[in-house]
Amino acid sequence: MAKRFTDTGIWEKEWFMKLSPKHKCLFRYLTERCDPAGVWEPNWHLATIYIGEKVDASDLMVINDQVEKLSNGKIWLIGFIDFQYGKLSDKSPAHIPVFKSIKKNNLTDRVFDRVLHTLMEKEKEKEKEKEEDKEEEKETVKEKDSAPEIISVALEQKQFVKTSTAPKPDRVAITEEILNDEIFVEGLQMAHRGKDIKQAWAECWIHHNAPNGPSPPSDVGWWKQKLNGWLSNKKTENGTSKAVGKKQQHTSTLAASVAETYRDVFTGSKDG
Repeated sequence: MAKRFTDTGIWEKEWFMKLSPKHKCLFRYLTERCDPAGVWEPNWHLATIYIGEKVDASDLMVINDQVEKLSNGKIWLIGFIDFQYGKLSDKSPAHIPVFKSIKKNNLTDRVFDRVLHTLMEKEKEKEKEKEEDKEEEKETVKEKDSAPEIISVALEQKQFVKTSTAPKPDRVAITEEILNDEIFVEGLQMAHRGKDIKQAWAECWIHHNAPNGPSPPSDVGWWKQKLNGWLSNKKTENGTSKAVGKKQQHTSTLAASVAETYRDVFTGSKDG
């Protein structure tokens, strides 16, 4: 008999508290009767017997934020994998049934894009916390400063100049921070199997730093999102630009040249 983690705090969650006893029982039934990836093949007759009240597909509307009907007619519990496993690994024997179900039910992009999205959100939270800490430090300085207002204003202006002229992270620093982030890179490798992460990064960098290209991101978190988007949009086997047309061919060739010229970016050298 399979054993699964249960969320004891679910009873305090507002969306669950608003459910009727029948729908509370239905949701718990789905979490315990679904497969290892959170997929349930509808059997409303059996569900009715176990729950003790008549239930059918219309009852899913009450919990539609927690479930999704797949194209094959099955029901998928959206947050099941995140809660049960956290970080999936194809090297773990216990996770093999999960990967099989993900593939069988065409959930690969949905599941691993969700993992990357979670990682991105964590990065954003870290950046937000850093900004909040900086603001708190500024407020503390203001409170302690007993100098006249004119001096206070001068100090703030000096701080602004110092901040605005601070050097931005260079190409090597950004690349090292991204490619040395093992959790992020592992997430990319699972979501974009077989694609060349480093080559795609070289192309992504060139694209956003080209004279007529879009403005480059201002922080590493945004760069990670751009790299994930670049890999998602490249449908070729290795995840890089398909050389059809002069412009794309030029980008692909240039990227290969840059990847070779700036080998130090990937080897950790900070020369140049």
